[in-house]
Amino acid sequence: MPQPAAKRLTSDDIVFEMIKLLQKKVYQPGDRLREQELATRFGVSRGPIREALRALEAKSLIKIEPMRGASVTRLSDKDAIESVEISATLFGLAANKAAGCEQHFITKLRTQLKTLNDMVNQDTSAKAFFLQTIKMGMIVVKAAGSDRLAALLSDIRIGAPDLFGPFGFTSSTLRKKAATKWARMIDAIESNDVDAAERIARELNMDSLKAALEIVG
Repeated sequence: MPQPAAKRLTSDDIVFEMIKLLQKKVYQPGDRLREQELATRFGVSRGPIREALRALEAKSLIKIEPMRGASVTRLSDKDAIESVEISATLFGLAANKAAGCEQHFITKLRTQLKTLNDMVNQDTSAKAFFLQTIKMGMIVVKAAGSDRLAALLSDIRIGAPDLFGPFGFTSSTLRKKAATKWARMIDAIESNDVDAAERIARELNMDSLKAALEIVG
């Protein structure tokens, strides 16, 4: 029997795949994005690649310059700080929308919270602790049930976490404070206290940023 033809990727498909590659750091800030190389990677012509690059530029994930082509956006410290501030507002909205969510989300959050608490006093790197909070945040965003909100959070945070995220958890005191607030936020989500859930979610982001700025100046 003949094998079915492989699905040809659309520009939207390529945008989705490129965002995943950016999140995984396959392409780093400042890296050039050459159309032909991308066309070969995705098995398409250069037309869909150009459309995808324009869409990524509209999301501020890449920059296209005349005579130079496309490159991954390199955030300045100011831009990264602003990204965290916007992320705090969006994550607060996600926690608000997640309030009163189905119980299986709460169960997942409490399971991950136990891991976070175990990491507080362990010889855990700041980056590992930070990545655990990101994992928990993704559960909150899924519980919110908004694909649009999830996409906005993903877009705004690309690049910023590497600059500031781990610096917010460099001591057991900072990690304990964060774990305590995560517990309070989960309680607020479970009890459908939308105001408390949103407020604590914002605080988690801004606490981390404040601690990071005290280190990096």
